[in-house]
Amino acid sequence: MNTLDLKSNLHNLIDSIQEDVVLEALQDVIQSFIKKEEPELWKSLSEAEKNAIEEGLTQAEAGLVVSHKEVKSKYAKWFTK
Repeated sequence: MNTLDLKSNLHNLIDSIQEDVVLEALQDVIQSFIKKEEPELWKSLSEAEKNAIEEGLTQAEAGLVVSHKEVKSKYAKWFTK
């Protein structure tokens, strides 16, 4: 996926979000990357939460992930729409 595709996908995802708290968190994260500083949300997390997130990122980088499609398929009985 190229940069243009990624940006388009992100725009579509953001457009689908209805919760202000989620949009504010995303804004905080994006601005922190632009400014190259820790987002306020990250600063508010406990060390245990930060460690869990970092562990998840390490696992994702190692390919130890399950796709969203696989999860939806496996747990379809709990998804209603």
